[in-house]
Amino acid sequence: MKELEGKVIDVFDYDGSFLAKGKVIGCDYDIGITIVDKDDPDEFLYCWIGKSSSLWKNHWDASDKTLSDEFDSYVNQIKGGCFEYSKITGETTPAASAKVCPFGQ
Repeated sequence: MKELEGKVIDVFDYDGSFLAKGKVIGCDYDIGITIVDKDDPDEFLYCWIGKSSSLWKNHWDASDKTLSDEFDSYVNQIKGGCFEYSKITGETTPAASAKVCPFGQ
C-alpha cells in the first residue's frame, strides 16, 4: 500500500506505553510491513513478513485467510495513526533488524 509508505505513526509497547514515533517504510501484502523509528531509521520497530519475501522460507506456516486478516488488522491500525504491539495477532519477528525486515534489506 504505497499510500502508507512514509506515514508517521505512534508505536505503543505491549503494556500500552508509548514507545516511539514510527515511520512506515514498506507496506505490501505480498512482501510485508516494516516500521522504523522516525528519528532513527536504523532502529527497526516492527516487521511482518509476507509470503513473497525471501525471508518467508524461515517463517511460520499460516493460511492465506489468517495472513489476510493479520495484514488488514495492521493496515487499519496504521491508517488510524498508530501501531500497538498488544494488538498483534500473529507470530512476530523477534529483534527486528535490517536482516529480518522485508523492507530493510
